[in-house]
Amino acid sequence: LGGSAMAQEKAEKPAALEKQASAKNKNELPITAEREAAVMTFVQQNHAELKELLNHLRNNRRKDYERAIRELSRDAERIGQLKARDAKQYELEIQAWTIKSRIQLLAAHLAMGDKEEIRSQLRILLNEQMDVRAALLKRERERAQDRLAKIEQDLSRLENERQKIVENQLQVLTKS
Repeated sequence: LGGSAMAQEKAEKPAALEKQASAKNKNELPITAEREAAVMTFVQQNHAELKELLNHLRNNRRKDYERAIRELSRDAERIGQLKARDAKQYELEIQAWTIKSRIQLLAAHLAMGDKEEIRSQLRILLNEQMDVRAALLKRERERAQDRLAKIEQDLSRLENERQKIVENQLQVLTKS
């Protein structure tokens, strides 16, 4: 009896692991021709040098390529959603993404061979990254201040017109 329970437990473990892997794969974005094309367009517009690396990965390291396409697709979609809502935020996010991507590419080159020229380029990019981060935080602060001003305005209206608002709501409720 104990042996058959152990055998059943062993049989259930691979099935459970398979379900976890299947669930994980469902959460991953599928790699479609449209997604690849969108990513390549995004990369071409914002960091053309990365396209060469992606082509290399596609031909030599397919899993890394697919992971990169998924990550880049998420980035492109997240940043793209900002375009219609907040053009200033969109531009800053594009700058931040481009700098981050260039830093990652230079860091990979640095890993292949430590050169002072690469270190110098990285230092410049890291300073640019700090500038963009500061600009993003300032933009966030502006939006928070605007939101706070609106809340203050709404609160003031509520406090100043409290009785009028209550009477209007009472009329609406008693009419229906």
